[in-house]
Amino acid sequence: MTMSVLVNATEVKTLQGNFLQVREQAMFAEPQESKGVFYFVADSLLRWEYTQPASLGIIANGKNIRLLRQNGQTQNSNAYALQAMVKMIMQTITGNLTADNGQFVVEKETGDNETLLTLTPAKRGNRQMFTRMQICLDKTGVIAKYVRMWEKSGDCTTIRFSNLQLNKPVPATLFQ
Repeated sequence: MTMSVLVNATEVKTLQGNFLQVREQAMFAEPQESKGVFYFVADSLLRWEYTQPASLGIIANGKNIRLLRQNGQTQNSNAYALQAMVKMIMQTITGNLTADNGQFVVEKETGDNETLLTLTPAKRGNRQMFTRMQICLDKTGVIAKYVRMWEKSGDCTTIRFSNLQLNKPVPATLFQ
């Protein structure tokens, strides 16, 4: 069954914060950790920047996507996989990833302090990226506490968010 999530995505004008990404892979004994910051401005601006262990990132300004290199320089990219990843991040932030668009089967569990959404890809193309995804929303139902994605290989990536600031000014220079 598919269902709309009761997230008022129009409430999210800007969102910024920190993230900790933990990637568990069969080929490594220990999980791989990365840290970073992100900035989002509705509808099409995103800066996703890893600060540890290396400084790398993505800057999306409309349909223009650039890779942020360790030396601070950027390089344009039109790689399909990168475009798909940016689209998925933006849809997750705005709540559009879980809308009734036929892309996912969504199960919703509501607790006292959070809502857990489990998304299973309904379309073959989405199953190539991951087999299942969970989004844990805070008690407001607007802000994600974490996102967990399982790949076809069995590898799992968890991204935990912290120091989130909703609708605070974000400098336009971050997206140039």
